[in-house]
Amino acid sequence: MESDAADLRVRPIATDDLVEDDGWLTVPAAGTVVTDADVQALCDADQR
Repeated sequence: MESDAADLRVRPIATDDLVEDDGWLTVPAAGTVVTDADVQALCDADQR
């Protein structure tokens, strides 16, 4: 995730792995967990 002016960009994970969850194909979780506080910090940093 990166902050650019008023935008927050989330880059997808480059993988071919898919997991079925209740009939839905999803990309499995990987990497660093992003919390609400992390997103708020990016928003706040952009306002400075």
